[in-house]
Amino acid sequence: MKRRNYLWICLLLALTLTACQSATQNGKPTDATQSGEIAAPVEETETPQQSAQTETPEQSPETDAAESETPRQSEDTDAPGQSAQTETPEQSPETETPVGNPHELTAEELRTWGEFLSGVECYGFLMSDYSTPLEADLGQVFYTGAGAGERPEEKMLNDYLKANDFEEAYTDVTFIPYDAANRILERRTGYTLEHFKLAGNDIPMYYSDKYKGYFQMAGDTNQIRVECVSGQENADGSIFLKSREKSWTDEPGEIDEYASTFETTLRPDVQSGNMVFDTNAVTGGWLLSMREWMFEEDETE
Repeated sequence: MKRRNYLWICLLLALTLTACQSATQNGKPTDATQSGEIAAPVEETETPQQSAQTETPEQSPETDAAESETPRQSEDTDAPGQSAQTETPEQSPETETPVGNPHELTAEELRTWGEFLSGVECYGFLMSDYSTPLEADLGQVFYTGAGAGERPEEKMLNDYLKANDFEEAYTDVTFIPYDAANRILERRTGYTLEHFKLAGNDIPMYYSDKYKGYFQMAGDTNQIRVECVSGQENADGSIFLKSREKSWTDEPGEIDEYASTFETTLRPDVQSGNMVFDTNAVTGGWLLSMREWMFEEDETE
């Protein structure tokens, strides 16, 4: 009897152990949750959702690709603009480089240029030969002040006379401020006075550091008026003029046989837009004869 009870107890224990093992293997919610193994099925469950969501990023490159086509189209649109911009520097020199209208000057144009050359700032540039304005005789240009001359105050005049050992002023004395002379040269040649000085060409007058300007004792003996007899405008915008000294009596058709003649080239200055002196030659008349006579005298000595 005891043996039979023992066997039943063993059988029940075996069945209980088997049931516990089965329960343990089939549903271990607590251990699985604590071990984190539930994450695997959650990830598997969410993967399809995530893959569906990731389709949006996959579509996003396609969308970006479509959007990226817009910059490409923009580049194509900008290309003409860019080409226009790149052409601008190429066209800019052509725009900045003066372009003339080649033709023989009309009578009205010749009259206008004659008045220009006769101006107080300009006529002095006719009085010497040069192949560049830096070689022009500045003594002739500023002989009467070139429109920048001032009558010096008494103290200025006395200081000038004393510095040069003059007892008195024998003719008119003109004072030309440095800045005024500089402006005239820049306006009429495109070069500053400093450019002239660096080229070894200064105004041959007494310069006062105290008053910052030049003193000149002289009359108006070099002042001339001219009329242009022929001329032409060239393709580069330059003007070539042939002129002759004009009589001061204004008699119609009156021509002085000793009148000086000139050939002058003016060019448009890109920076200022002014017509500036480029070259000049004295081709005849009293000025050329006097210069030749003075040259012969120097050779004789």
